[in-house]
Amino acid sequence: MRAEVEAMKHTKPPEPVIVEIRSSTPGGINVNTPAAQPAEETQSNKLPAGPQSPSLEGSPAWPGRETAAENTPPILPEPPQVPTMEEPASEQPGAMDHFEEARLAHDRGDLDLAIHHYRRALDLDANLAGAYLNLGNIYLFDRDQPELARDMFEHVLNLEPDNKLAYNNLGVLNMREGRLAEAEKYLATALEKDPTFVDAVYNLACLNARQGRNSLAMSYLKKAARITPDAAVWAREDEDLKSLRDQPEFQRFLNEAPEKADPYKDNADG
Repeated sequence: MRAEVEAMKHTKPPEPVIVEIRSSTPGGINVNTPAAQPAEETQSNKLPAGPQSPSLEGSPAWPGRETAAENTPPILPEPPQVPTMEEPASEQPGAMDHFEEARLAHDRGDLDLAIHHYRRALDLDANLAGAYLNLGNIYLFDRDQPELARDMFEHVLNLEPDNKLAYNNLGVLNMREGRLAEAEKYLATALEKDPTFVDAVYNLACLNARQGRNSLAMSYLKKAARITPDAAVWAREDEDLKSLRDQPEFQRFLNEAPEKADPYKDNADG
């Protein structure tokens, strides 16, 4: 039997700050006054409370103004800040990132990691049919969990009703469990979707051989070999075809086969 895996801002500098020099008396300006100046305050040296910064231009002539200007150090504005770039937000992996990580792990045989990434991909995109298909293959062929596999393949068909790979793999699943009539329906549907789909053709040969329909099995085998000569290589050790072993027609079929299969097709089961 054969199954398929899916190949699938600048910130502005602050304005200069003008600092007011105030006396301990609310609203007052700290100035040096001559000894002859009256001790009591007059309205001319009072400032309103609050953050206002009145200009000295055009203001009343205050006693000691020139002296205060000479004795008070100049008030310099704050230096402008160097513009900074905002840090870009770190980008989180997407569904396809997880899918590709899963496929790499799957190819390495790290099935736990592959399952983790396929599941994360589906958390982010529940419509990723390829992730369901590949999970189904892991559960069927590597973990011997056929019910989980069936659920995955059915998810594929819910999303893609014409997916020939899911039909084929459901046919293989049912063949493994001995439900040959149900398997034949799935394999026939896969072949309807694509008459040149060699895996479905070859699997129908296996199914018919298991049922003792040797003539029909050979017909499917020859059709598979016309699609790819590797079909005869797959047939050499396939236990599903043991009913054909003593048939001269089957022996001639094997003798015409190449010695090795195409490595791309080296995913035969059984």
